[in-house]
Amino acid sequence: MCDCCNSTRCPPFCPSYEGRWEGMGRAMGHCALCEETLCEGERVLERDGELLCESCVRSLEAGDLLVLEGVKEMREILQGSLGWFDTRL
Repeated sequence: MCDCCNSTRCPPFCPSYEGRWEGMGRAMGHCALCEETLCEGERVLERDGELLCESCVRSLEAGDLLVLEGVKEMREILQGSLGWFDTRL
């Protein structure tokens, strides 16, 4: 019996899952946002070892993107990446 999921056959969401499960491919990782297990053959976005599932990509909102990028405030993107700057009128 698995120590993580208490099952005799680990499902894909279990960290100990190593095989195939009901027609799904081998577990290849977890989505960085929803932590869903991603299996071999699924469409994902990948960057530096981090994965995003297709469902999260479709429903991604600006706030989720900021969290994913480690940005605490929209001001950081406006100033650092888009060239806006603080001024007084």
